[in-house]
Amino acid sequence: MPAPTAPQVVVQITPHEMVVNFQGAWEEETTYQLGHWVSYEEGLYKCVQAGAKKKPALAGTEYWKFIGSLPS
Repeated sequence: MPAPTAPQVVVQITPHEMVVNFQGAWEEETTYQLGHWVSYEEGLYKCVQAGAKKKPALAGTEYWKFIGSLPS
């Protein structure tokens, strides 16, 4: 039986927004600011609270908003 696939999420962002705000893979030592974007595991997250040092999670937190799944 084939493995189930995750639903595809399409996010529309401008190249400028991605270049300016994308910080790369999430790192525990980094303090992120409001509007920063990070990749974590197989997802893309946007910082929604300044000074975020908390780990992004699919369930969501008050610090991060799940934007969508990254292609594998």
